[in-house]
Amino acid sequence: MKNITSGKLLAASAAPFLLVSLAAPLFLCSHLLGCDDRTGDDGIEIPPGKNDAGNPVFCTSALDCIAPATCINGRCLIPEDAGVDAAADAETWDGADSGLDAGPGTDAGTDSGPDGGHDGGLDAGLDAGGDAGSGTCDNTSPCAQGCCAGTTCIAGTNDIQCGTGALACEDCTTSSKVCIDQRCENLPACNKNNCGGGCCLNQTDCMPGDTDTICGAGGSACKDCASDGKECKYNSCVIPAICDAANCANGCCLADKTCKAGDITGECGSGGATCADCSLDKLICVGKKCLACDSITCPGGCCDAGGLCQPGDKNDLCGTGGAVCVNCAVSSEKVCHEKACTPCGAATCGTGCCDAAGNCVTVPTNTQCGANGAACQDCTATAARYCFEGSCSTCNATTCPGGCCDAGGGCLAGTSNNSCGTGGASCANCESSGKTCINFTCQMCDAATCPDGCCDADLVCQPGTADAACGLGGAGCVDCDPAGTQRACTNKACICNKTLCKNKDHWNCCLPATQECVDGYNPEHCGDYGDQCVKCKPDEECDWGSQSCVSY
Repeated sequence: MKNITSGKLLAASAAPFLLVSLAAPLFLCSHLLGCDDRTGDDGIEIPPGKNDAGNPVFCTSALDCIAPATCINGRCLIPEDAGVDAAADAETWDGADSGLDAGPGTDAGTDSGPDGGHDGGLDAGLDAGGDAGSGTCDNTSPCAQGCCAGTTCIAGTNDIQCGTGALACEDCTTSSKVCIDQRCENLPACNKNNCGGGCCLNQTDCMPGDTDTICGAGGSACKDCASDGKECKYNSCVIPAICDAANCANGCCLADKTCKAGDITGECGSGGATCADCSLDKLICVGKKCLACDSITCPGGCCDAGGLCQPGDKNDLCGTGGAVCVNCAVSSEKVCHEKACTPCGAATCGTGCCDAAGNCVTVPTNTQCGANGAACQDCTATAARYCFEGSCSTCNATTCPGGCCDAGGGCLAGTSNNSCGTGGASCANCESSGKTCINFTCQMCDAATCPDGCCDADLVCQPGTADAACGLGGAGCVDCDPAGTQRACTNKACICNKTLCKNKDHWNCCLPATQECVDGYNPEHCGDYGDQCVKCKPDEECDWGSQSCVSY
């Protein structure tokens, strides 16, 4: 052992622990940072703030100390049963004497040697603090506020080592609990696992956590932000934003303290005042003030029923000079022209025609055809059945460029078998010649003309995706017959459908070679629930219980 030659530190403990590697003679330092200018018995200087074993004078956890020492009440101590000779190598703190015992035998007399006072004087030098060799962790030691891991005192606040009152530490995780207030408790009904997006009220109710009085996230306890003069924003209590005349002098403030320009009817105001919705009082925002709609505030438009200023150029809101808006549709003058209701004519309906009620039809149709404000005409009632560029015209290449013209002069799409054609030509009936309409022309149904589908009994090319007409490459369409075979058209081929096969009988499986739904307890086709059948090996059989191949 090294012998400290200049001083000792006064310890404060209530049970017999050993201050690591300190020995007589005893002096008290004048400050609490350790003794300076110290040397051990080998003449090597001991760093300030540490004892001669290299342990710090002060510690915050056992990690600061060198084993077998542990941190007790801020000092690196080791229990006396750790194998250190109590008489020769350590000093004990006697809780009853409330002072540092210079060594075993001090109370009885002088220690005549390293072990001379151990038997005769050790007990005399310790009072209620306990036997020097016990090294116990109990409620008379500094561990009364924590728990004991053997003779080591633990804080007792984590899930692995939880407890208090110097009782043995408990591992809460073994019972799927957590350490709450130094006790193993069940996880609260509301926690981060089931309330990650909100906060827990009274440990039971998961709340959104987005109000000023109930705020929080991550399953934490809800907070009352308002009680601290704060507000809840994004589930956190924050200092309220400020919107006033100082930082929003040229605008107005919304309820959420956002500064707005203040120049629209719904958000009107200035000087950092609260924004006003002028429309509530049938007013409009002019110069950032709510004013009535009139010739002064709305000189270029008209005032609607809600008191708002409108441009005045719409048929149902027509007018100017701040006058009340007029709905031209209810008058004989149906069109708003230059912000005044005017009769429908060439001047007011140049691109369309005027219907019987005097309205301007700007997009002519076959039943209302015309231009330059003339009266609309119904082309369907004439031989010229189509409206083309504002006039009625017959079906031809100009009026029906993407289809064909039928016998009645109608323009058809030209894609059906009985009306096939394009470019305004006469429609052809492909069925009369046993052909099908492909790309607007009548053709035979085969691999060349129907590569992506199948040909039905009438030699019509079908898509090939229907259960009753399934196929590809211009081949004849096949009826998969789902009701009888449990096959369905999948990717343009009749395939054993797992769901249909299973629903018929869950012992059935689909035979890969023929795509048939068969019983699944045969070694030639073993399986169930509509899965693909498996052929068992020669030394296997199909087990009826598992519907799988098993060895004899």
